[in-house]
Amino acid sequence: MIPNYERKLLYLWKKQGGRCAITGKLLTLACKIDMHHVLPDTKVNHKLYKLYIDSVWNLVLVFHDAHITKPLPKHPPECQIRLAEGLLAQDPGIEYRMDMEKALKECKPVVERC
Repeated sequence: MIPNYERKLLYLWKKQGGRCAITGKLLTLACKIDMHHVLPDTKVNHKLYKLYIDSVWNLVLVFHDAHITKPLPKHPPECQIRLAEGLLAQDPGIEYRMDMEKALKECKPVVERC
């Protein structure tokens, strides 16, 4: 279960312009929509990146059919994920104020840059 699911759903809907992150087609309420973890939602990843794994930086909205049949978005390099985890630990609300790329450029995370 993703914490703050409804808030994240609305945020991602707006961020993605109501479009599927895989197909680019408009998402409608008549279709089944999934919230996809770009970095896989595994026990190991939850242990290593407990703040990042369910953050909006790691989630995208996709059609259910595309989710199970199409190539999925590639996750960022591990060094960027570690930096993002450090930023989220310093400021949990940062994920709603700026995207991960901008945050990594503008902020000084706990972890050294990669």
